[in-house]
Amino acid sequence: MKVNGLELDIKFQINEVNTEPTFDESRRELRRQYYVDENLETDNNRYDGTKNLLVENFCKVLDKNLPHVIYTKEVPFSYIMTFFINGFPFIFEKYDSRFKLMGKIMTKKEALTAIVKTAMYGGTSKKEGGDVFLFFSKYIDTPNIIKRAIEERIVYRFPQYEITPIFQNVLINVQKVGKKRYALEISDNVWGGISEKDLIAFIKIHSHKKRNVRSKWWKIKPEKLWEYTIGEAPTKSQLNTMIQFLLHNRKDKIVVDKSIELVKSLTKFKDIKISRRKTQLQVLVRGKEAYWYIHGEIKDTVHGGLQDVATTLITKCLSNDIPWYSRFSGPDVCIDNLMGGSSVGDQIYSRAMLCMNDTASKEIVSTMKNKLRNYDDEIMTIDYFDEIENIWEEE
Repeated sequence: MKVNGLELDIKFQINEVNTEPTFDESRRELRRQYYVDENLETDNNRYDGTKNLLVENFCKVLDKNLPHVIYTKEVPFSYIMTFFINGFPFIFEKYDSRFKLMGKIMTKKEALTAIVKTAMYGGTSKKEGGDVFLFFSKYIDTPNIIKRAIEERIVYRFPQYEITPIFQNVLINVQKVGKKRYALEISDNVWGGISEKDLIAFIKIHSHKKRNVRSKWWKIKPEKLWEYTIGEAPTKSQLNTMIQFLLHNRKDKIVVDKSIELVKSLTKFKDIKISRRKTQLQVLVRGKEAYWYIHGEIKDTVHGGLQDVATTLITKCLSNDIPWYSRFSGPDVCIDNLMGGSSVGDQIYSRAMLCMNDTASKEIVSTMKNKLRNYDDEIMTIDYFDEIENIWEEE
């Protein structure tokens, strides 16, 4: 089985179905160990704090290979299945509506996710089965609220004081360092220790926005976070470095940066040309029926409106003596986002996909259909489109 080109050593074996052992000749086929021929390719570059598409798709592969899919039409009352990861057996059991993984009761989703995480660890580390089991044990002993924090980072909301406090939302890395101990990356290569109980309280206040004014983590300042996790107060230099490090990891900044990388990835399409000049983003798209020009300005926040990006149906060339990103004009096309809050990069990417497939898109976006019909005789063709070069100037 391959995941994004990575070969994973994971085998499947069904031991029992409805409490009947599968030792007899008629069920011998069930006892065999087998690989699944799947090649998962999932793009997880876009920021999404709600789910991991790669893990979800991997879980679906495991789920469809459980007994109710392969051997029975309905879900069996009970079964026992073994997943072999790098040679080490992980036993998954179902009895009525209860599931167990290695003897520990959990939901089916939690169990399959644990198998997925363990298999991916085994594939990337290439370690022996015993080391893979140690990773598994460490993973399932970690509370779910902390598992998600380790994968997605913790939100830390702290005040910056000028005249009035301005609260900054930043993301902090967290790692497990002991059975009930964790470490937070509070500055550049500086990790502070925190107990499991305190970490859960910290996550609930800052990530889940639970109000607890009596907690020491409520509206905690950076200098106090340093003192609580390191054990001593920071120097002025250490505090300045810490604040700059935290600001560099602002949640909005990370989302905006990822959306800009998403725009940069448009260069893989032969029908799209892109230009970035400092905060200005421009995209030229060759659709099936017309050429389109999309542009917007990079902002520091993701809290955008419904139309932070302009889309133009190209009908004329102003001059061939100016750069291509200022060369074309035509009627603007009103294309709203489904909801507010999308970054400019995300808006540009989605509009570029719509314009590249304008024949299909016009059937769901009435404004595109109207402009294509009203300006049918004026639509311009850019014969030298393939000769246009992408421009990408970092800030």
